[in-house]
Amino acid sequence: MTDRVSGIRPLAPAEGEAHLLVGLLLGLALGAGTLLSGLGQGGDGFPSSGEASGQARPALAAATREPLGGSVSRPAPKPAPAGVLDVNVADAQALAALPGIGPALAGRIVAERAARGPFASADDLLRVPGIGAGRMERIRPFVTTAHRP
Repeated sequence: MTDRVSGIRPLAPAEGEAHLLVGLLLGLALGAGTLLSGLGQGGDGFPSSGEASGQARPALAAATREPLGGSVSRPAPKPAPAGVLDVNVADAQALAALPGIGPALAGRIVAERAARGPFASADDLLRVPGIGAGRMERIRPFVTTAHRP
């Protein structure tokens, strides 16, 4: 279609592109309307008149005081081992009883020992991925390297 005055045909997107553009714009408009619908007076995005005066909704007040399900529960720390554990002969289950050492880390200790030989000192445990200075200090009183098979 040409302009009758100038005789120049205006550039227009292809028919398929125009439909795609209309679809995208319509989708954006609908999405924005859905997202923004809660932002009106009294919607979820703004405080109600009671909240504005300092009276929070009961559910919101409860959520800000304590987490869902009540109080925060953390696993109880492992009790200290009764004796000293030789890391050169201990199996993964015994190593997992050490403070800060779980089954995965105990498995890495056993794998490191199998791959590179016995530990010459307790500090050699630092070569195991996952054992850093802090964890080493927690387990140091409970480990020894007395036996070197």
